[in-house]
Amino acid sequence: MREKYKLLSAAPLALKVLAWGSIVLSVIGAIVIFMDGEDANTPHWMGVIALLGGMLNCFLLLVASDFINLQFDISDGVKV
Repeated sequence: MREKYKLLSAAPLALKVLAWGSIVLSVIGAIVIFMDGEDANTPHWMGVIALLGGMLNCFLLLVASDFINLQFDISDGVKV
């Protein structure tokens, strides 16, 4: 069934790349906020918020990727 939907079959990989990119950028952002937060009138706890937001985004993107793979597995098992 994956050959029938070529663009959709690339979506899980794209979502996984976006998920890992999101977590990397949120860690970098949190480190920057921790290092330079008070000088830029940004409290340090905003770094924790940025990290938690990136982790939540990563989780949701990975769930969406697995959901698409699950739908492909289900459609492969159904006789049309």
